[in-house]
Amino acid sequence: MKNKYLFRGLLPIAALFHGFASAQTLVHYWNFNNNASVAAITTPTVSLLNGSISAVSTGTGNTDTFIDFAGGTAQNFNIQNLNARNGDPSGTHLRYNFPINGNVQFSLPTTGYNGVVVKFTTRRSGSGAGTQNWSYSLDGTNFTAYQTVTTLDANPQLITFDFSSVTGVSNNPNFKLKVEFATGAGGNVGNNRFDNFTVDANPISGADTTAPTVTYSPANNTNNASTTLNPTIAFNENIRLVDNSAITDLNAQNLVELRSNNDAGSPVPFTTTFADNKITVIPTGGLIPNQAYYLALKPNMVEDASNNAVTAATSSSFATAGTTVSFDKTFIKVNEDAGTLAFKININNPSNATVNLAVKPAPFSTADSSDFTLSNQTITITPATTSAIVNIPITDDTLAEQQAEYFVLGLENAVGTSISGDALSTVYIIDNDKQAPTASK
Repeated sequence: MKNKYLFRGLLPIAALFHGFASAQTLVHYWNFNNNASVAAITTPTVSLLNGSISAVSTGTGNTDTFIDFAGGTAQNFNIQNLNARNGDPSGTHLRYNFPINGNVQFSLPTTGYNGVVVKFTTRRSGSGAGTQNWSYSLDGTNFTAYQTVTTLDANPQLITFDFSSVTGVSNNPNFKLKVEFATGAGGNVGNNRFDNFTVDANPISGADTTAPTVTYSPANNTNNASTTLNPTIAFNENIRLVDNSAITDLNAQNLVELRSNNDAGSPVPFTTTFADNKITVIPTGGLIPNQAYYLALKPNMVEDASNNAVTAATSSSFATAGTTVSFDKTFIKVNEDAGTLAFKININNPSNATVNLAVKPAPFSTADSSDFTLSNQTITITPATTSAIVNIPITDDTLAEQQAEYFVLGLENAVGTSISGDALSTVYIIDNDKQAPTASK
């Protein structure tokens, strides 16, 4: 008898421990009790993985499809307050008006979890859609039909979707549910309502739940980037497409945005390569000097081997350096009998621009037109110009002059470019006409 009483006494304790052992983690939860705005009522009460809700809206008129955030009251949701968690009061609920013309999508990442179970309560108004057609997505874009729910113009009913045996739902950062509406036994107007929407699941022991880290080059807010570089997007681990296929030089182009100025700017044509977990973006016409650019990896396109997708929007905004011109040398010596001096001007980040090359007269120079031939001139720069060579004839006369005469050249009146470094360059002409002195006896 004692053993029987002992056994009976242990039963509640065993049941309690079984409850603890079988309890799932509340991964996402909406109680819809904050009805201050659409943003407020669709913000999760609990979400370990950044869940979200979006809904088609055609306006807020009497015949529009939209979330009526302030209208989710009464309708007997408070009678049983089914599926409420954490002792939450019944409060308000999500009311979707004229649902027949729209749909509601629930973004429900399950990264690091399996055994996914979704629950919610729902009902309709007398003239609201009588059928809810639910589908799920594994990639966040394409949906597969899952279950049809017949909604009632009565007390809210509790609906349970058990996805524990549906392949691909577990450990999936792109898992979504979508509900669309049909007339069924209801009507084409009215509303459908939802409350206490939850996702419960089991943590996967030792699972990798961290998405790849994205690194941009040039980094965000970089200025004076070289126009010769090809921007890159690098990852800290092996990545693939979210459909588990490999990333290639060709399809990497679909993962990236490159625009002028900002995220609303004009698209910049480019090709891509992919190697060593790095996407290299090659602008078709190169980067333009003194131009702002926006480079972004599209979200929900790549993932690691553990199905952790890069779901957040990431980007880099950078600006290229402007065109600059400079003297290759600011001090040059040339022999009088050299014939011609090839005088070089360097151009960085070339674009359409001009700069004047001016011969500076005395007192800057001691040499004159009898010693060299050069007049003031305009150097025209194009995007293909990386340097300019000005050939200066040097006059080999027979006059004995000072050992070295010189003339000075200057860069002036830059248009579409700026002058870098010293704007003056001095050229020394080494005389070859002085007789060597005669040795005395």
